[in-house]
Amino acid sequence: MFLGTIEEQWKLLEFLLWSHQDNNEYKKLLEWLEELASGGEGFEKTFVDKQERGVCGREMKHKEPAYKCNECGVDGGCIQCVECFENSDHTGHDVKRTLVSGGCCDCGDPQSWSPKGFCKFHQGPDASVKNIR
Repeated sequence: MFLGTIEEQWKLLEFLLWSHQDNNEYKKLLEWLEELASGGEGFEKTFVDKQERGVCGREMKHKEPAYKCNECGVDGGCIQCVECFENSDHTGHDVKRTLVSGGCCDCGDPQSWSPKGFCKFHQGPDASVKNIR
C-alpha cells in the first residue's frame, strides 16, 4: 500500500491532528486513532480486554467447564475458569471439575476465593494494574 511521500504523510498527519479542534470532532478523531491502533480489530478487544487485571471475572457460558476447590472457594458456588485453574496451585486440594450453568470466574476476588489459590495472572484487586485509558 503506497502512502505517498514523507511530506504527504506529514501533511495528512497534521490535517488529522489539527483539523478537529471542535470537541465533538476531537472525540471522533480519537475513536479513529483507537481503531487504527487496533488494526481494525477494535480498541476494547485489542487492548482493554487483554489488559492484566487483579480479578478475572470472566463470564462463563452454559455448560462450560470450570473448577471448584473446597479449600479455596468461600462457598460451593465459587468457581475458577479453566485458564485460571491451570495457572494456579491446588496441589493436595479437594478439586472438582464441573460444567457451569453460567456465572463468572472468582479468581482474584478475596471475598469468594482464597488468595492461596489465585492464578499467576489475577493476584487480587490490590495488585498493580496498568491503566491504559
